[in-house]
Amino acid sequence: MFRIRQRAALDVNTRQASQARRRLFFARATALVAIFFAAACGGSDGSITAPPPPPPPADPYVVAAGSYSLQSVNGSLGLPASLPYSTPAPGGRIDITSGTMVLRADKTFTETFVFTNVPISGAPAPDTDVTSGTFSLSNGTIMFTTQDPLTGSHSWSGTLDATSTISYNDLGFLAVYKR
Repeated sequence: MFRIRQRAALDVNTRQASQARRRLFFARATALVAIFFAAACGGSDGSITAPPPPPPPADPYVVAAGSYSLQSVNGSLGLPASLPYSTPAPGGRIDITSGTMVLRADKTFTETFVFTNVPISGAPAPDTDVTSGTFSLSNGTIMFTTQDPLTGSHSWSGTLDATSTISYNDLGFLAVYKR
């Protein structure tokens, strides 16, 4: 019976020693993991580094810069769009087949229309019209300004929305562009 007690005491001592070794192993492993994470978050001099600051707000002119394609003219459902004209001869029309608006981060723009003059009599004549100038942005409003040596300055306004759509009304000419 003495041997059984002695063996039971030995088993208890062995279990206790094994549990103590396991606790020591986990304590050391936890300390190593903590040191590893602290080193990973630190700078090269061992100091803790803060997360980087948020980026500055984007320049709205850089965000707006790009090429936009003409989608509709005067409410037309796509292109080509036919517009009647009274000069040079009443009864003719202009068929606008395409257009682009290029906005640049330096606050300049170029607008190009490709169209065909269709007179009442005579042959249709393909043509291109290019307008350049400056633009400004303020709370979703876009203001275009051109300079013409003969007529002087001309301005018109429209909107530039978050979906990258430009809409404007220039003396009754309604245009919608999409990026």
